[in-house]
Amino acid sequence: MLCRHLSSRRVPWRATQVLCSGRCSPSPSAARTPQTFICSYSSDRSRMRQRAAPKPAPSPSPRRRPETMAESRPLGVRPRSPDDFKLTTPHREGFTLDHRIVHRIYSGFLNAASGLHQGQKHWLSEFAKENDIKPQDFYEVALRMADLGPLSQVEHESQSRMLDSASELGHVPATLHIIRTVLYGRSPENLQRSCPRAYARFRTLVAEGRNPDALTLEGKLYALRGERDQAAALFRRAKDVATAAVVHGSTGFQWKNLCQVELAKLQEAVGARQDAYREYRALADAGDAEACYYLGTLDARMPGTVRLVHEAEARELLTQAAMAGYPAAPTALADLETGMYDQAVADGHKDAAAGHLLDAQEWRNLAAAWKMRDPKNYEVY
Repeated sequence: MLCRHLSSRRVPWRATQVLCSGRCSPSPSAARTPQTFICSYSSDRSRMRQRAAPKPAPSPSPRRRPETMAESRPLGVRPRSPDDFKLTTPHREGFTLDHRIVHRIYSGFLNAASGLHQGQKHWLSEFAKENDIKPQDFYEVALRMADLGPLSQVEHESQSRMLDSASELGHVPATLHIIRTVLYGRSPENLQRSCPRAYARFRTLVAEGRNPDALTLEGKLYALRGERDQAAALFRRAKDVATAAVVHGSTGFQWKNLCQVELAKLQEAVGARQDAYREYRALADAGDAEACYYLGTLDARMPGTVRLVHEAEARELLTQAAMAGYPAAPTALADLETGMYDQAVADGHKDAAAGHLLDAQEWRNLAAAWKMRDPKNYEVY
């Protein structure tokens, strides 16, 4: 097994050794996080496939007559306890609700949206008023549902309705979250058709020009259309608006890292290698996973007369990205180790070559077990 010989491995696996030492504690619901795969990884392929296989859903508990709305649940939804909503990362930024309150809102909304208020035109506003729920509460509960693990179809629909509800009630972050989900999804060209009301509110925010997150998403929309100059101008404008807001005491730029990474990608696309390097470097030094990946692979994508990132540092950056869960990082590490293997063979260093070859194979095995997704569909921010 991987964990048995980590102590004799070189630098890239020392980070993995930290994870295997027991200091990482992924939540029980996040059974397919990168840390879990790294900790449980085995060179025995049959055992690896067995661990990666989905576990059967638990049998539903016997039906009983509910005593309150919060205790009842629609058919096809597995029971959730308040403990399921405890934060895996304490003091997570932006999350303020106690897990018991989150569970109460989740249970009540699930039943209300599933038919309790069918036929009532204003059921949403009445439900929020009756239960003293603010728009930002709907938004937080919807985001925290993502930590529950696999969601049923009813839960998925309720999660989307909660975001829509928060947006309808005037919560700007919920509106922007809906737009961002579509932009980074499978059909960004269908943005206006997918969420017409949220899109209309988004256009208002962009026209006002005071929300850097809205300007960032507008820049991403232009980038997807291939209009690079307009996209870069919007990203720079978002940074300027955020900087001006800080002067006046505001710090509301949730997707600052996203803005900088997208700007660096545009600079890279037009051949501005040094400018892209500076943007990636600033974010990577702050621990941003996507920036670590792009900085670690910059020389592979844009080879120059002078290497901007040494191979040893590139390996550290990509390992950091892999530990943070960036899906393309293990494959990039395998490619890097393969290149170092070829160089070691050319230099006649047989022992070093054997180590690089083994590392490359281990990273490829981990990437396969991890069931990598396309980086563009991976939510980092």
